[in-house]
Formats: sequence, structure tokens, C-alpha cells
Amino acid sequence: MIRYDFLSEIPLFKGLTEEQLAVLSSKLELRYYKHNEVIIKENETGDELYILNKGKVKITKCLTLTAYENKGDDREKSLNILDERNHPAFGEVAMLQNNIRSATVSAVNDCELLTLKRSVFEKLADDDARMGYIIIRNIAVNLSETLKKSSHDVIKLATAFSLVMKCE
Repeated sequence: MIRYDFLSEIPLFKGLTEEQLAVLSSKLELRYYKHNEVIIKENETGDELYILNKGKVKITKCLTLTAYENKGDDREKSLNILDERNHPAFGEVAMLQNNIRSATVSAVNDCELLTLKRSVFEKLADDDARMGYIIIRNIAVNLSETLKKSSHDVIKLATAFSLVMKCE
């Protein structure tokens, strides 16, 4: 059984009791990734949540739509670097459905990650509906914040584009 006291500090697990965290920690699997190894690949389906325990990961996103059409243009933009300090969780949408990954996550250095498969989460939620509700609510809050930020970013980009077009 993996016991990690820091799970209570992860926003995704905020509100869980010590007992629920103990049950959750017993279901997490430990995985290791080498420097530059891809953990999640953009545009592929996934069914696992990841928690960074040790190391750093880089999040990148394709800049062109042709990458989605398998036309070979896979230019990427680095969006963020996450490190172990706050034990960030990523891939949480996979707890809800077989979803297409929205970004690529790669190991910057050798990493240790905890994983939770959706099937294991669903069993946990069946056994403890309150735990399932709390985690799903936290995922919804996180998605809502991400959607707000994305909407704000789209407005800024549209404004910048219109200003550039006026200048031409």
C-alpha cells in the first residue's frame, strides 16, 4: 500500500477524510518515467489520472490543426513545466470518460508518478459514493476554471487579431 500524506493537499482530493485518503492511496500505482519519455500524448485516448511525486514534466500542445489530420506537421508550444513541489495532478478528465488527451506531457528528468485508472476510481466511487462525489465535484471546479481561462484567452487573441488586421 502506498501511503502519501500529501494527497490531502492536492486540489482534486480536497474535502476527503483521512480514511478516504487512506483507501485512495492503497489504490494508486507507482510508475517511473525516464528523461524525455512521453507520459501522455496529445490526441490519444486515456483512462488514467497522474500525480507527480518526484521530478518535472513539460506540457506541450500542437500549434497546427494539421497535426490532428495526420499530415505530419507537429510543431508544439511548451505551455507549462510542473514540478514535484505541489504534487500536481493531470489527466483528471480521464476519470469521467475515455477522452482524447488535450496536450502532451513529457518527463523533463527522471520522474516518479502515481496513477489511478478510471476503472479503479469507478469501483472506489461505487464503494464510497461521497468520495466519488467529492472528487467529481473537484474535477468540475477545475474544468470550470480552465474553461474560464480559455474563454478569456480566446477573447484576448481575437482582440489582438482584429487590431493587427486594422493596421494592415
